[in-house]
Amino acid sequence: GHLRAALEEAAQRHEEAMAAADATVRQVREAAEGRFGYELQARLSKLQSKVNDLAEKEARNGMRMTALAEELAGARNTAHLEYARRVEIERALHESAAIFKQQIWSKDESIG
Repeated sequence: GHLRAALEEAAQRHEEAMAAADATVRQVREAAEGRFGYELQARLSKLQSKVNDLAEKEARNGMRMTALAEELAGARNTAHLEYARRVEIERALHESAAIFKQQIWSKDESIG
């Protein structure tokens, strides 16, 4: 009976040691997963932040491009209007010159 009791006690101690080892492994794994999860979360947050920054920069660049395009369109419109105005002035000058020549021609005719 003495040997049997010693063996049972050894088996009990072995089971307890195994259970403790399992618990330790589980704790270490959970801690590692927790830390990994935290690091992953931190890395994801950092990435998300970078993506947001890039998106903001894109939006700002887009707005800048839109403003420049509008400015360019305005300048083109102004240039077209100015060109049309100059063409109209040229036409009016030619017309005036033609009328003036016609009047001089008429006077010459009436003199002669």
